[in-house]
Amino acid sequence: MLVPVSSDDTWPRGWSPEQEAQRQTGPNDLALAWLKTVNCDHPYAWALLTPDFRTALAQQWIIANPAVMDLPIVAGMSRDNLAHSLSAESPTSELFPQLLAVSCRTLRTANRNADLKMFVPSHRPRPIGPGLELILLYHSDDLTEELVFEAGHTARMLAVLFADTPAGWRVAGLGSLPRPGWPPTFDEVVTTDDSFSRYLDT
Repeated sequence: MLVPVSSDDTWPRGWSPEQEAQRQTGPNDLALAWLKTVNCDHPYAWALLTPDFRTALAQQWIIANPAVMDLPIVAGMSRDNLAHSLSAESPTSELFPQLLAVSCRTLRTANRNADLKMFVPSHRPRPIGPGLELILLYHSDDLTEELVFEAGHTARMLAVLFADTPAGWRVAGLGSLPRPGWPPTFDEVVTTDDSFSRYLDT
């Protein structure tokens, strides 16, 4: 399940043919499309996550809302079974809309509620492991008019980890990789200071 990607005017000017080819074949376009779905609580925001990321978010939600286990619609289900049901690509549970809204709000507040439509990607993904790439996106208000990151300046940054899965590129985490469990844990991959960074696109 993929989000249609529309052309827009947010891409930095003056990209080389190599950089443009990387943009078209890598997860850069998908990163921007995914941010738009998170901004509006669209179900695609959930479908484009890896199974581990969806499971970890579902487990977090169940832990924060233990009363859901007493609801008639989950009668007889264990926490594991409920988390498994909710972590499907397109859950059918009546609880899913609430989980989706909370998860998208969590993803937005992790970035100081900055307008996710204002983020633009660095020139190219950065391989950080087998089948795993890092996309660094910067808030356009913190860049020059040409959407260039100036050396020595500080910019709001969003670090999106993408996994190359049999279904295509999927969002594997935001700066960290989730490990499902009770509670789930998140292994930090990118260190940021309150969502600000001095990373350079070198």
